[in-house]
Amino acid sequence: MRKELAKFLVRLADKIYPEKVARIPAIENYKASKIGLAIVISTNEIKKYSKEKMISYSEASKALIADAKDKVKEAIWLRIIKDSMVETKVSFTKDGTEVSGCLKVYDKENAGRKKSMP
Repeated sequence: MRKELAKFLVRLADKIYPEKVARIPAIENYKASKIGLAIVISTNEIKKYSKEKMISYSEASKALIADAKDKVKEAIWLRIIKDSMVETKVSFTKDGTEVSGCLKVYDKENAGRKKSMP
């Protein structure tokens, strides 16, 4: 049912916006996945930074998040040469603030991988 609905939505999008759907790559036997890296900013690092720079906790958090985003993007761009979509995301966990970046890639399905043991 999901595949039928997905196919219907793709056909509908193709009829409404044919120039935009033509840019979506259709690759047989591949599934879309993401690779990336994450940097965790602990609350202690934020407190230290705010004391060093004499700024508030929220300003220090915003500055460190912006810096971490730049580092994630730079690290990913250093690994790839071609132009691809890079996504960054900020999430708050119990350990601290996590800034992550992902690169969308296509992974070949059933490429001789062993099944994991139950």
